Amino acid sequence: MAGNSGWNLIAFVAGIIANLITLPFVIRRLGIFQFGICGLFIALAAPLSLVGTALGQATAQGIARYRTQGDRIAVTEFCSTIIALGSAAIAATGILLGLSAPLIARSLLPKYETAIQSIWLVSVILALGWVAQQLSLMLQGVHVACQAYRRIATINALGAIGGPLLIFGIVSRRPYVDGYILALALGYGLTTLFWLVSIVTSFRWALARPRVHRHMTKSIAAFTGWQMLAQLIANLANQIDRYLLGAWVSPIAVGYYNVAQRLEEVAYIGVLRGGDALFPQFSVNATEGPERQSEIFFRASWMLNLVAAMVLAPLLPCAPSLLLVWVGSASSEYAAPVLRVLTVGGLLGCAGNVFTLYALGVAKTRYTALLSATTAVTTTIASILLLRRFGFAAAGLGGVMGMLANVLVMTALTRRHFGGHGKAGRIAAAMILPIGVGLVVAGALTAIGVPIQTSWPRVTILYVGVSLLVMLSIMVLTGLTHGGRKSLDDLHRLVWLPFAWVAGLLKSNAGH
Repeated sequence: MAGNSGWNLIAFVAGIIANLITLPFVIRRLGIFQFGICGLFIALAAPLSLVGTALGQATAQGIARYRTQGDRIAVTEFCSTIIALGSAAIAATGILLGLSAPLIARSLLPKYETAIQSIWLVSVILALGWVAQQLSLMLQGVHVACQAYRRIATINALGAIGGPLLIFGIVSRRPYVDGYILALALGYGLTTLFWLVSIVTSFRWALARPRVHRHMTKSIAAFTGWQMLAQLIANLANQIDRYLLGAWVSPIAVGYYNVAQRLEEVAYIGVLRGGDALFPQFSVNATEGPERQSEIFFRASWMLNLVAAMVLAPLLPCAPSLLLVWVGSASSEYAAPVLRVLTVGGLLGCAGNVFTLYALGVAKTRYTALLSATTAVTTTIASILLLRRFGFAAAGLGGVMGMLANVLVMTALTRRHFGGHGKAGRIAAAMILPIGVGLVVAGALTAIGVPIQTSWPRVTILYVGVSLLVMLSIMVLTGLTHGGRKSLDDLHRLVWLPFAWVAGLLKSNAGH
């Protein structure tokens, strides 16, 4: 699992570099006002990404399960059914998005419609890009099921190279909302083409003739039904701040929010990608006893939460410096407070990431639906009340309230599911301690005050220093807990894994 997670992280580094390069360029060419309008259009399509996400997870879960059982007929029937159902669902939802986006955009931006060259053209491009993105997610599910993480890393890297090139080329010639949305859509299309070529060359058996098999339909519906509901609720809640800022404040506020959210999202999704290898692993281990499942779950939780704290917590003290060297002083002044609030919410959300992957792996999707509903309802209510009263100053606070509720419900579900194997002390040590220590250490540094750095090398040194301090603090406190030795041993093996790989490679070369 460690090696697979490593490939996921390598793939995401390419995405990080792409974001670092393209966003400042887009803001300079479009301006923060038009960039905010682009953010609102993207927010209209984002909740519907549940279609591709759920189909991709269902593809990975179904193929992994039937391949493990050695049932080739079942694999073929599953692929036929998921292609038929997935293609129909993506096409229908894409048409719905293209028709409804202009109406919703006009209601959110009644004062700024003249700032958009053609609201219908932007909506059509947005819908086509969304279709390509969902197909990409579904095709990626085949690779996840086969645990082809090196191939996944390669394709994501190629997409991360092609996407920015399209943005630079198109936005330079057309620095408007439709130009940026077109560049994003073509980027998704290019990535989809890469996934398709990979399947044709290496996983041709997955391209079965589309046909609906009833017994497979029931299995897919059982998995995706709750999952789609959970994703829809969660995605709507994730976009609520953008909708309300656009309607109650201005597109400029949405632009600053997008800058902060993009940076936090890069770190947060990087942590998620690092844990993607757990999903098929949990599916394979679903038939094992509760003691073995709980052992894998808690040890994986501690490891991934340690990584989350090391990656996300430094954003709190480093926010002003990062934004200053990335997008300049004007955006940094308004986006830094929002970035800190979003970071707190992201850290709290990381506490339950492994539980979500575990629930999907063992087909307990009602757990994820309950967690998403709890988070979404709390986030929506809190955001409406806070943004209506305090405006841009309260951006992101609703999400923090939602994640707090998520942690409480997740803890209760973990204790209920694992019973005697999920005692409060074990949950606290594996799921709460790393995140809590990261928040305390980073929060203390923020309160004390960290000098603002004005160059990338200095910002990098500061970020790495805070990350190491967080890691050491977590390790010390973990060593004091019951069972902490196993977690530290896992970390030791993970750290030495690259060295063992290099040593084996050198030994192999010496033998030749």
